[in-house]
Amino acid sequence: MLDGKEITGWICQGSARCRAQNKCIQLYGNTSKATKHLSDDHFVTSAKVIAETGRKRSREEELKRISHALTNPDDYRRATLLLETLRVVNNNLPFRIGEYEESELLSALTMKEEFRATINTATVTHTFLADNKIPGVPTFAMNADFWLAKAQGAKFLGLRLYLIDRNYNYQSVLLGTRHFNPKYADRNAGIRGPFKTWITSLLRDFGLTTNDFFGATSDKGPDVRRMLESELKLKWEWCVPHLTNASTKLAFGIVSQRVKSKNLEMTDLISRISKTIYDVRSNEKLGSLFSELCTMIDPNATTRLLEYRDHRFMGLTRVVKRILEKYEELEIWYSERIEKALRERKTPPEDFPLVEDRQTLLQMYALLQPITEINTHSQSESANQPEVLGLLYKLRHGVLDQSQQLLDCFRNRNPPIYFRVHELTPLIKRTRTLLAKSFHENFFKRYTDSERISSSAFVPEMQMLLHPLFKNPDGHISKIVKLCCSQIVVDQNNPHLRMTTEPMNDNVTSVRAELMMRLKSLMTSVVIASEGAEHITESVQTSLTRNPAENALHSEGTAGLSILNDLVQLFGHPPDQARSDGFHEDRVKTEIQRWMSDRTSLLQYPGGATETLMEFWKRQCLNPRYQILPIVVRILFAIPVSAAQIERDFGVSGMMVTSHRTSLAKHNIDMCSFINRNRRFVDITKCPRMDASEVAAALPSSAIVRMGTEEISSQSAHTLIFGEDSDRQPLEDFLDTEAKDE
Repeated sequence: MLDGKEITGWICQGSARCRAQNKCIQLYGNTSKATKHLSDDHFVTSAKVIAETGRKRSREEELKRISHALTNPDDYRRATLLLETLRVVNNNLPFRIGEYEESELLSALTMKEEFRATINTATVTHTFLADNKIPGVPTFAMNADFWLAKAQGAKFLGLRLYLIDRNYNYQSVLLGTRHFNPKYADRNAGIRGPFKTWITSLLRDFGLTTNDFFGATSDKGPDVRRMLESELKLKWEWCVPHLTNASTKLAFGIVSQRVKSKNLEMTDLISRISKTIYDVRSNEKLGSLFSELCTMIDPNATTRLLEYRDHRFMGLTRVVKRILEKYEELEIWYSERIEKALRERKTPPEDFPLVEDRQTLLQMYALLQPITEINTHSQSESANQPEVLGLLYKLRHGVLDQSQQLLDCFRNRNPPIYFRVHELTPLIKRTRTLLAKSFHENFFKRYTDSERISSSAFVPEMQMLLHPLFKNPDGHISKIVKLCCSQIVVDQNNPHLRMTTEPMNDNVTSVRAELMMRLKSLMTSVVIASEGAEHITESVQTSLTRNPAENALHSEGTAGLSILNDLVQLFGHPPDQARSDGFHEDRVKTEIQRWMSDRTSLLQYPGGATETLMEFWKRQCLNPRYQILPIVVRILFAIPVSAAQIERDFGVSGMMVTSHRTSLAKHNIDMCSFINRNRRFVDITKCPRMDASEVAAALPSSAIVRMGTEEISSQSAHTLIFGEDSDRQPLEDFLDTEAKDE
């Protein structure tokens, strides 16, 4: 009752005062007043309200930013088309949405005249790339790859650039994607030639060359790797998620055909897992029995089994974990299915396929979970390379060391549970052996094979040396090399034979020597480049200020002195103050010794947070003790450990070439991917106008380089960008234009 009337409302129980007053808030069809009361009086806010408030604030800030850029009616008409484009591209809507009658009416109201715009490469170049380039030193890293669109059967190329900017932030930008269908004559000698041509043309559009790049990350595909490593002369490292995926597939027998498996029993076990998932998900006779069994104890429990697909990185781990979580429910479900068939006097179906495999599944999960942790950590797109390498070393010390017990990762107890070596099932022992061999061949062989030691780039190891907590090579490099060497089989005919102490120590010395040599070489190149930049600056300053002798020559005014002045200008330069290699080596050696003996570590912030590695080096950049290493950090840590980001780029392109969009032009796909993946660097609302006469000049070289069965000429540029009927397709006009200047 409120004022003598019976009402429906909310009674606040948020505090003793409200309870004493029997605070009642009348209900008017929603909860806005109750929510406001809780927020104002009790400072209680739901996660939904916080999220909605954040979105509203972001929307208001975006509106203010756009409004400030609009100064006249033409700008308003222009912004309407640009925002319509953003709505289509960023949300991956059908392009024909711009041809709907409602969209045409909106365009007619806001756009009285034809308008076209282009994204200027300077948006990305001057504000992101050029400002963060280190003069004279290769600064950036790249990730290049191929991708096949299943809907069209078309192949695309992609290139993503990575760098550490001036503020020591880890950054990346998608420079472009491109439809790839070279002519037979162009690819007669292989696809690396056309691929390299496209890369150099794309870099040229952004004012870059291959000399601006130091390293690269990709999968181990022969074409991509050889092109990056041999053609472009980059320091190549294998993408960690691809490495873990390849090693796991081989060891666990994940193949398309059973006869190709190296581990037939594990292949059969995975088949039984897939069959279990299919039985539960496809059965209609038992209805919702499985979900009811799952929620019987915990109403908030998950109620579905995860579908396994072998192309997903380490998806098997989540599948096995879910089956272990629902193992008892699965036993009851299969038992009820059999009993139901018997009650109906039908032939009973098969029993639970995994009824005898619970222990094997627990040990299988113990093998998979540490690898999945590495895979997940490596895809964070941050400067965490030392941590990823440390997790690989931890994996080698634990899971891949067959003499060590195996941690039970599913049953989290204190103290933890371990599977002793003699408790492992024969299948898990065999799988563990194959897993150790596969990881050794793909990665850890760089510490045991002399040829691999001399050819490896050792980029992750150099990155770890520049971490204040892992900079002592004896703390990790020496240990891991000795472990790998001690367990390698010297003679396959005599598996019991192992490497002796002397060659083991030789490998430790060789790895450390190669590692330090590569680090010193990079530091020396930085020193030489910095001195060259200083010399150029001094030369410019000297040329602007004439010395007293030259002033005297000019003041005489005689012909002889004029001739002498000319000779001085031509031949009177003082000798260069060249620095010897020994001086550079001394500087490098001194700074390395200073770094190795420095006790500086990561700072601890109030509240328990720890300073990140890039924040640490940003702080050291201001320290006069270090002049070379902060620059080296920007170069080395630009090389990512994962190519996951370009996989996401290709995923966006894939959604743009689905079956209902097979008519989408290739250059539109390239443009849309560029805009969608580079929202931080491209402000589409500030793009300048572009007339039809400017189309040919704005066409980037990467768009006209011959990569497909058709060639793009400057004469056809207008048709390619604006289309054949630009008046009726204003949105497509804009989209086509974007592709040519991304």
